[in-house]
Amino acid sequence: MKLSQVAVAWATIIVTFLAWTTGAPSVSSLSARAPAALSAFPSPVPSALSPAAPSPSSLSPVPSALSPLAPSSVARPPSSTTPSAVSQTESLSESDGSGTNEVAPRAGPPTTTPGNPGGPRGPGMTKAQGLLRAKRLRNVHGVVALVAFVVLFPFGSVLVRVLPPGVYALWGHGVVQVVAVVLCVVCAGYAGELVLVVQGMGVDVTKNTMAMWHIIIGSLVLASLMFVQPVLGHIHHQRFKVLRRRQIWSHLHLWNGRVMVTLGIINAGLGIWAAKEGWDWKMSFMVLAVLMWTVWVLMAVRFEWKRARG
Repeated sequence: MKLSQVAVAWATIIVTFLAWTTGAPSVSSLSARAPAALSAFPSPVPSALSPAAPSPSSLSPVPSALSPLAPSSVARPPSSTTPSAVSQTESLSESDGSGTNEVAPRAGPPTTTPGNPGGPRGPGMTKAQGLLRAKRLRNVHGVVALVAFVVLFPFGSVLVRVLPPGVYALWGHGVVQVVAVVLCVVCAGYAGELVLVVQGMGVDVTKNTMAMWHIIIGSLVLASLMFVQPVLGHIHHQRFKVLRRRQIWSHLHLWNGRVMVTLGIINAGLGIWAAKEGWDWKMSFMVLAVLMWTVWVLMAVRFEWKRARG
C-alpha cells in the first residue's frame, strides 16, 4: 500500500470518529447526499464540456430565434412607418413576383430632348426648359421685328419729309433707318437661335411651310435693307446734290424701301400665324400694323402730291 493511500485511510477514520462523537454527519453521508443537494441548485451557466449539460433552450425563457420550429412568441415592436409613408413607399415599389414589394425608387437624370443628347442648346437641358427658352426667343424676336418694321422704318421715312430740307432731314432719316436695320440684325440672331433650339427638340422646321416662307422672306428683306438700300440711298444723295432733281437711283431707293418695309410688315404677321399665337396677339398686331402703314402711305402720297404741284 502506498503512503498516500494510508494517509487517506487514516484521515477517513479520524473524521468518522469525530463525527460519531459530536453527532455531525459523516463524510460518507455527505458525499451520498451531495448530488441531490446540488441538483436543487442548478448552475445558471452549464458547462460546455459536460456531456450531461442541460439544453440551452431549457435555461432561457425566450425561445431561440434561430430555431425554425420555435413559435414566434416575442412580440414585435410597432412599425414607425406612417400610412402615408407606406403608401409613398409602395408607390415607388415594384413586385418581385414573390408577394413582397421591394423599394425601387425610379431615380435618374432628367430626360433630355430627342435629337440632341445634350438637350437643346445646352447640356442637360430638358424638354420643358427647351420649350420655355424657345418661347422666350420667339417673343423677343417678334417684339424686335415689330418695333423695327411697324415703328422705326415708317417713322424714318416720314421724318425726312417733315423736317426742313437739309442736314437735319438727312441725318434724322439716316440715323433712324440705321437703328432699324441694327434691330433687324438682332432680330435675325434671335431667329437663328430659335431655329437651333427647335431643331434640338426634334422638330423639323423645313416641314412647316409657313415657317419656311417666313424665314425666306425675312432673309430677303434683311439682305435688301442692309446692302441694297444704303447703296441706293448714297447714290441718290450724291446725284441729287449735283442735279437737284430725282433720277433713276432716287426712284430705286424710294420704291425698294417702300416694298421691303411693306413686305417686312406682312412677314411679321406671317410669323405670328406660324407661331400659332392667340387671336389677341393677331388682332393687336393687325390693328397696329395697318394703322402705322396707312399713316405712312398717306403721308407719302401727300408729299408726292405737293411735290407734283410744285
